[in-house]
Amino acid sequence: MVTVSFLLFCYVYTERGAIVATLQQKTSHGHKYWYIVESRRVNGKPRPVVLQYLGKAEDLLRRLQEISNKQSIKSYSHGAVAALLEAAHILDIPSLLNTYVDSSRAGIAKKPTRNHITVGATLLLGAIGWVCMMTSKREWWKWAQTTSCEYLLRCNLSKIDSQHFWDLMDALPVEAIEKFESELLQRVRKHYPIQTDTLFYDTTNFYTYIASTNDQCTLAQRGKNKQKRNDIRQIGLAMVVTREDYIPLFHMTHEGNRNDSVVFQRVHQKIKKRLQDSGMDIDKHTLVFDRGNNSKKNLHDINKLGLHYVGALTPYHHKTLVEDTMNQLAIQDINGQFIQVYRDKRDIWSDEKTVVIYVSETFKAGQARGFYQALKKREQELKKLRFMKDSQPLS
Repeated sequence: MVTVSFLLFCYVYTERGAIVATLQQKTSHGHKYWYIVESRRVNGKPRPVVLQYLGKAEDLLRRLQEISNKQSIKSYSHGAVAALLEAAHILDIPSLLNTYVDSSRAGIAKKPTRNHITVGATLLLGAIGWVCMMTSKREWWKWAQTTSCEYLLRCNLSKIDSQHFWDLMDALPVEAIEKFESELLQRVRKHYPIQTDTLFYDTTNFYTYIASTNDQCTLAQRGKNKQKRNDIRQIGLAMVVTREDYIPLFHMTHEGNRNDSVVFQRVHQKIKKRLQDSGMDIDKHTLVFDRGNNSKKNLHDINKLGLHYVGALTPYHHKTLVEDTMNQLAIQDINGQFIQVYRDKRDIWSDEKTVVIYVSETFKAGQARGFYQALKKREQELKKLRFMKDSQPLS
């Protein structure tokens, strides 16, 4: 006697909620029969609905064994898509986005839909695609075909092309993005125990292929690109993330030709507002940023806002501090890692700060490698000059 003793759960996301499909058995005249059953609401009450009759375990096993080798099996990417849809359902992201939709284009509804898909659902699908595999809007459907996305949503997604994204993304006002993010963050903190005691702030940039003659996009500007593509226009991005898991709490896109210090002047007050709007106590949070954001005005503004922070100093600008440190370093155990540290209070830009100086063995080793590589290169150049001199014919 062959028996089947497993239960399969498949979470399906729709804007109405999560549907659970299960394998269930019924016993009739002493025989067990298996069905794929889905729980649906009928007249407001949950009812089991049979999707497929599978028969007895012996019959099911026999059919599986009789499958011809000519039949092909196609695999689909499932885990990441299912997890993201489940999280989106818990946070109710499409509905939240749709509350802020307000199209200003003539001849289009205030809350438009395309292919029976709302703006909120479209933005969610785009975000899931970009999380799983970075691709263009034009290539989104090609990626979606390799996943279980259509099956989970129980709808046809083949008509979602680049024009679909452009039309519906345009219906969400830019000024609504900040409001949406703030409310979404409150929901995230309600459902997930994220650690927000220490927050990291940094900026980056992304090059684009926006034409130089395109004067409609003011964000894309030429600047020093981190991916060495200084020949094309770029867009800057400033972000605040949590220390644990790097959960984003704040973001701002900015012109690609702005340096870090100038951008920091524009965002530090917004960061404080985001923390307060999300119900966070600023006295229990510390903002960490690198030395690229340093300026006398920035540190003065941070103090005035009452934000706790940790920054970095450039050794070249504080030579006296470095010299005083060399003979006062002490070994400290930091989470099982022994490092050389010196702590003191110093006047930094007309304000007393607590400074911590430490020696990074990793950074020191990297500098040593760079020094020896440069030394070896110079030796090779000297040998080449000597060879050229010795090979000159005597006059």
